[in-house]
Order: sequence, then C-alpha cells, then structure tokens
Amino acid sequence: MEQPSFVQGDLSSLLMAVRTALFLIDIESGTIVFANEKAGELVGIPFSELSGRNCKGTICAESGIKCADCAHDHIVDEELAYISHSDGSFIPVVKSLRTVRLRSRVFLLETYYDISNIKKTFSETERQMKEALELSEKANRLMEGREARIRDIKKEINDLTTRLGWGEVYRDFREEDFNNNTDLSDPAELRKNALSLAEDAVIERQKAVEAHRELLIIKHAVNSSNDAMTITRSNGDVYFRNTTFDELFCFSPAEIMAAGLDNLFPDRGLYEQLNAYVREGKSWSDTVEVRKSDGMPLTVLLRLSPIYDEEDQLLGSIWHFIDISRQVEYQKQIVEDLKEKQELLRKAVILQNSYIQKKLPFDDSFNIEGLFFPCENLGGDFFRVLKGLCDNKLIFILGDCTDHGIRASMDASLLLSLTEPHIHNLYNGNRTDLFMTEVSRHFALTADEDQFPTMFVMVIDCEEGMVYYSSANATNPLICRKGAVERLPHAAGLHIGYEEKPEYERKSFKLEQDARLILFSDALMEILDDGLIHYDTGPIRHLLEHSEKNLGVHLNYIVEHLLDDSEGFNTSDDMTLLLLEYKPPVRLSYKFSSLEQWKDIHDQIRDLLEKYDYRYDEVTPMAIALDEMVINAVVHGNKNDVLKNVVVEGSVSCQTIEFSITDQGQGFDCGKLSDPTEVLEELMEEDNPQEYTHGRGIWISRVYVDSLAYSDKGNSVTLVLGKKERRVRISNE
Repeated sequence: MEQPSFVQGDLSSLLMAVRTALFLIDIESGTIVFANEKAGELVGIPFSELSGRNCKGTICAESGIKCADCAHDHIVDEELAYISHSDGSFIPVVKSLRTVRLRSRVFLLETYYDISNIKKTFSETERQMKEALELSEKANRLMEGREARIRDIKKEINDLTTRLGWGEVYRDFREEDFNNNTDLSDPAELRKNALSLAEDAVIERQKAVEAHRELLIIKHAVNSSNDAMTITRSNGDVYFRNTTFDELFCFSPAEIMAAGLDNLFPDRGLYEQLNAYVREGKSWSDTVEVRKSDGMPLTVLLRLSPIYDEEDQLLGSIWHFIDISRQVEYQKQIVEDLKEKQELLRKAVILQNSYIQKKLPFDDSFNIEGLFFPCENLGGDFFRVLKGLCDNKLIFILGDCTDHGIRASMDASLLLSLTEPHIHNLYNGNRTDLFMTEVSRHFALTADEDQFPTMFVMVIDCEEGMVYYSSANATNPLICRKGAVERLPHAAGLHIGYEEKPEYERKSFKLEQDARLILFSDALMEILDDGLIHYDTGPIRHLLEHSEKNLGVHLNYIVEHLLDDSEGFNTSDDMTLLLLEYKPPVRLSYKFSSLEQWKDIHDQIRDLLEKYDYRYDEVTPMAIALDEMVINAVVHGNKNDVLKNVVVEGSVSCQTIEFSITDQGQGFDCGKLSDPTEVLEELMEEDNPQEYTHGRGIWISRVYVDSLAYSDKGNSVTLVLGKKERRVRISNE
C-alpha cells in the first residue's frame, strides 16, 4: 500500500529519521496508512509491509476488538504501555496518541518510545542499589562492633602495659566503657588475649573496607547513569542521590537533605500517595510533572519501588527519574509540523483550485468534455481550453510540472501565469512554436534551475478544421477516426526552460468529421500500467475506440474503466483528460401529414441530438416540446387533414438546437392564449374533459425550451434550446 500523499517527499524523510516509532492510522477502518522504520523495528515487521495492515493484531494484541484509542478526539500523553512484537513478546513503551485531520479525513497519530533497555538498566541499577544499601547497613553494624572491640582491646592493652610498668599506651580510653573479664594474674594469658583481640579487629576492619569498596563501585556506576536516581529511607530522608539527579534538579545537598523529595512535587497529594504505595509494598510507574529548584516544570518518567532487607523489613525506596521532556517536546514538534504541513497543503489546494479551469467553452462544430483528477499530494498539472470569439479558434494548453506537492503546485501556477502574455501568438497566425519558445524563455528566467515542465499546445481553426500543435516533450495526444486510434506525429521540442535558446516544431493536419482527439497527461499511463503505453494493443485500444456513443458517454466509459482497473485512481500524480469531437452543424427538413409518420422522424431527431453530445436532460425537453408543437400542427392547424402537410425544419450544432414547425392551417393569435393553469379548475368544474385535457402544449413547451416564438399568422412556431454549461469533471468535488 502506498504512503498517503500528505506524508511523502520531505515530510516522509523527516518521519523516517525519527527514532520514535510512528504510526498513522485511519480511525474509521483501523488501517495503518503510514509507519516509519522505527515502527517496523518495534513490532518486528518491515515498515514497508505495515501500510495496509489493521492496527488490531499488529500493534494491539486484541485482534478485532474496537479499542478506546481509535475513538475520535482521544488523547494520550506519555502513557506506559506494552506493544506486541511479531515473535509474541511484549515490549514496554511510552505511548502517545493524537487525532489529526488531514485532507478532510481523521487519522490517529500514535508514537511509541521503546523503554525496554531503560527498564533493564533500571532493574539492574535498582538491584545494585538495594545490595548497596544492605551492604551499607551491614558495614555500619560492623563498624559499630569494631569500635566496641577496639575499645576493649585498648583497655586490655593499657592494663597489661601498666602491670608491666610501661604505662598506658592509649590516652583516649574511657574507664567507664571498660568491662574486664580477663584474668590479670597471668601476663602470658593477657598478652595472648590482647593479640587475639587485635587480630579480630583487623579482620573486621578488612571486611568493612571491602564492603565500603563495593559500595563505592556501585555508587560510581549509578553516578555514571544518564538517569536521575535517589534512595530514601523509610522515614523519607534522602540517603543517596546520584550525580545526574543533582544536575537535573539543581537542588543543593542541604535543600534536598532538609526537605527530602517533597520540593520536587508541585502536587503534595501525589507525593504522599507515592509514599503510601511504598509503605504498602507496591511499585509505581508513570509520567509525572515535577519541578526543578528554580520552579521550572519537567516531564519525567518516574519509577518507584520499595527496598527490603534480608528479613523483609522495609528499608526505604528507590526513585528513578527519566527525563522525557525532550521526547515530549519532539513529539509536540512533530504534531506542530504536521499541522503546518496540513495548512500549507490546504493553501496549496486553494491555489490549485484557483487555476483549475471549471467551465469548458462552446463551439458550433466541436464538443468538448474534460476530467481532472488531483492527487492527494498535489501535483503540477494544469490546462486551459480557450475560445477566441473574433478569430473563431479553439486553444488547448496542457502543462505538467515535475515533482509533487506544494512546490509542483506553485510551479504550475507560475507557468500558467507565464502563458498569458504570449497567447497572442496562438490567435495570430496559429504560431504554437513561437508561443512555446517565448514561454520557455520566460520560465527559465523566473523558475528554479532544476524545474523543467512539459507542455502541449494546440490551436484549432474552427472554420477550416485545421489543427496546429507543438510539444515540449509532452505526452502525444491520440486521434480516433472511423474507429481506429493512432498517435499524433511527434513535434520536436525539449522541456520548458531546459535550453537558453529553445526551438519547437509546429505540426498541422486537417480534421475529418466525427474525428475525436484525446489529450491527456502522463498519469493516465501510470493508472493503466506502464506496460500499456503501446496504444495499438491491449485494453487501452478498446478504451479509446469505444466511441459509438456521444462524447459524454465516452468519457463516462473511460472513467468507469479507470475506476475498475486502478482501484479508484490510486495515482501519485494529477491526471488530466480532455476529449474533443469535430461535428459541424447539420440542417434538417421533414414533411409529413400524420402523427404516425412523425413518430419515426421524432426518433431520428432524438438520436441525432444524442450524437451531438446533448444529455438526457436536454434531449428530453426538446423532444417533448417538438411533440407538443407537431400535435398542435396536425390536430389544430391541419385539422387532421391528411392532404395537408406539416413541415419541420431545423439545425443542430454542438451548442444550439433550433426547429421550426409549420402547418397549412389558418393560424391563430397566440397573444390571446390564456394560462391553462388559471382556467383549469373552472374547466374541471364544468366537467368537460375535451377542454381541460387539452390546450397545455404551448405552455409546457415554453417551460422546456429557451425560446418559443410564433409567426405573425400563427401557423409556424420556432423552438430554440441551447446546450447547458459543460464543466470539467473534477473527481474530488
């Protein structure tokens, strides 16, 4: 499944570089429409295969269950969660959700930050800190025992040396601490006892030193961590904090030792709740807002766990603070960037809509139908169909700027504006070559150096039926004559703006009656498949030769075929398609005396109107009006006299239908006609069906046609109906 338009180009590269897993999900269907490389790594599926999958069973474990995350306007900020991996494991993540609206569709933007390594590091650090705390407590106990033993040794040694006449060695010995259990009558025993006690003291001291050394190693490892960590005793006093903690929160040792961690939490209730969790033996983990020493807020991922000794007595708790403020800001920036891109796309769409031609001109000899399909990412297609009233010429200009998105749309707008000053070359002398040369020079002076659009321009002399055209490496139009499709001969010329002194060839040919021209951009080939570019084979031949119906039906057939074969125009570029048919006006004349004879003529006229690309809502009103006027002529004018004729004469062109119906009756004063709706109720009350079921033909016909005019005598009436406005079919409207 291709990436959606609003995440292609520079934006796609930006999102792919993000080291946070990103998923863009269609809320209605639960379909993943975009995922970056980090997303693929996180769930164990190549990111190119994620698009098109359902989020259930891919991201969430509960396949097929509608979750609250897919609700409209659902927002999650840095919530701890688990995401399923393709190998069946679950990965701890920090999860954020936002709903975003892109091109009138609502999507869910999901971001996941993998914290599995952080959890492993934290668990190991927590274990080490717990061991360190236990060792520290043990060391304290050992040190206290050591001091007591040393006092005893000092007492014994002082007593021994005094008996030997050496005097006291230790002057800081306190008599009240002395507890003499030694037999002082035996000097050898005294010496042996003193040496044994001294040896025990040395051993205990070595154990305390080793414990202290291990504690220093653990402390150094914890201080090297990028995450802030601290240990508090069961009473809330801070026992230990690492260097990162001091650097992150900037509290002085005195402040943190005096107030504990209370100053970190603006919400006193939360701090008390966390301590209650620890006292109950519970762990806690979530994102919270804390504050630094200067009062600045900080978003962290906090994990809190109790610490127990070997007897399962609560010693305190370990606090682990992971600064995720940058990730939060980065995610916010991504959302803001998406909003900015969305706004730029919205403005570019407005710009594109401003230069997309909506209405098509009329000409007596030509039917014109058009289709424009803008891609989601915005493309660079534009076209113009112009009618010169004085010169009786039709002008067609098709352009296609390279690339997609906002830049292509801006370039298309620029190129279109540059064509205006040089249109006179087309009206004067049919100089498509000079027009192309001037536009190319002008574009090269104003556009970026790496932009080289293609363009096709064609002029049709409507009086002579001659066609003149030039091409700037554009897709050549096709011509369909007598059921056969062929490509127009190539007119030499390079891309617009490619050469400093461009030269373009002009080609010409004469149109045959009923010939059709098909002008299109290269996106049509992308839709149909690049392998079908050979126009003389395969489905495209049948597609373009299907011209036995009128031009509008032909366009409908092409559109339906494209929808069937391309899954609804999944193209990465704008598509332009213009159909042109040469049908000079035709004059008609019929003579008959009965309504039976008129029936066949009526069917012939209806078929002719359809061939001239008149639609059902145009053919039917004229057919009804003709019927009503012919009935009036036969029944009321000629009084059903088969010796009297009715003459129907008229003309049909590609923009106007005109018919005159003349009978051989006496005529009547049409000015004295009353509105049948005004006297209908009165006639019905008189119960005269002959009266109230007749007399409405003229009134009905006036409603259906643009003009209905009787001759002075009243035995001839002229009906005129113009073709309705033809608009370019824009697929996203």
